Amino acid sequence: PRLSKLPEVLVVHVKRLTYGGGKLQKNYAKYAVEPRVEVGDYCSARDEAGARDEGEESLGPKTPDQAGAVGAYSLYGAVSHFGGASSGHYVAHVGKGDRWNLFNDSVVTSCSWVEVEKSLRDTSFMLFYRQSKGSLSM
Repeated sequence: PRLSKLPEVLVVHVKRLTYGGGKLQKNYAKYAVEPRVEVGDYCSARDEAGARDEGEESLGPKTPDQAGAVGAYSLYGAVSHFGGASSGHYVAHVGKGDRWNLFNDSVVTSCSWVEVEKSLRDTSFMLFYRQSKGSLSM
């Protein structure tokens, strides 16, 4: 299925826990977490002119400088899980650009995007993206 309307906030759940063989198991795979994603390719089909079905507004750029702007999102938060399938600890990263904070229980520390990206590769559980300014919504 295609997206027919884009949300202001896009939440991505990374499937880290599965149930199989009578027990809960954790997926320890590493995933690249991008600070910016575009979901325009997953929107309702467009014709060459950018229009959807007859009578519906175009999802395409309104001006040439908006090309590629449909469905652009920027990462602003993430929840990570440390531990196994039956126990562990959750922390949150919140930020913008290269200015990020790690919320770990009652302790808040500053960190860079490089540190966040490295941590999320192994531990990301939920990713929160906000529609980028200037991005065209549907």
